[in-house]
Amino acid sequence: MQLPISFEAWRTAGRDVEDLESDDEVVAFYTIAEPDASGRIYPGGLVIERSDTGWYLCVGNQEYETGDLQSLEAILYTFAANQELLAPVSAEPSQPTAQPEKYD
Repeated sequence: MQLPISFEAWRTAGRDVEDLESDDEVVAFYTIAEPDASGRIYPGGLVIERSDTGWYLCVGNQEYETGDLQSLEAILYTFAANQELLAPVSAEPSQPTAQPEKYD
């Protein structure tokens, strides 16, 4: 079974970027609000920009600006999950299962 990446794993995989416009991972449909904006990129090429007050996020027709990065990450993660933008991870056990014994 395939499940989306967990919130904690997704946010931990985010990385700081000095110039979002020049990063190849930013999704094509995303428009950077400020030229030379820095911020964070998350799996799927999703972006939260740095702003004068902390962080800025635009999702659909909603804009958010706050110093609380984790609250914006939760909003972006929920959006990405609802839009099926999160890469699935296997729910299969990571350890090999024991093989049944053979009887002759």
